Amino acid sequence: MSKNTKESFVFYRSFYESIALLPEEDQFPIYKAICDLALNDNTSNLDGTSLAIFKLIEPQILANNRKYKNACKGGRPKKPKQNLNKTKAKPKQNQGGTKTKPNENDNVNDNVNDHVNDHVNVKVNEVDKDTQPVDVSDTPQQVVSELWRRYLDLSTGRPFRIKPKVGSLVYDPKTEEQKEYEGE
Repeated sequence: MSKNTKESFVFYRSFYESIALLPEEDQFPIYKAICDLALNDNTSNLDGTSLAIFKLIEPQILANNRKYKNACKGGRPKKPKQNLNKTKAKPKQNQGGTKTKPNENDNVNDNVNDHVNDHVNVKVNEVDKDTQPVDVSDTPQQVVSELWRRYLDLSTGRPFRIKPKVGSLVYDPKTEEQKEYEGE
């Protein structure tokens, strides 16, 4: 065998598990194509599912081949050795110690808060349209449109609720029964 002939390659379990899912008559061509690429740098003609599985395996084989070729060249260049005869630089004279100076800053905080509250207070009993319940007797499209409009108008900052139509059936969690809604 010549010095540059590759004698082995890494075959991963994931290769085996992927190929094992194929019918036996489709497995051999993939094994042969993997060996041919890994050992001889030759590509094979595959088609269909065999080609699809091989295309998933091929990048790993090519990466491993590239690593092998770089290792044959000697790998990474060695770092230059440090000259052991060269003396290290002596520390500078000013490293003996530092003198501390007292802090002479007089920090005076002259900040004045000139903020004026421009917000208008709203009375709790004051009612606007967005706090009113949505009438579910409308068509579903109207209910969704109204809920969506309220959702997008978040400037009110108040939640909304859905109010059933008087006389419609509602679930009462206290009695766990359905009953007619009588209003508030």
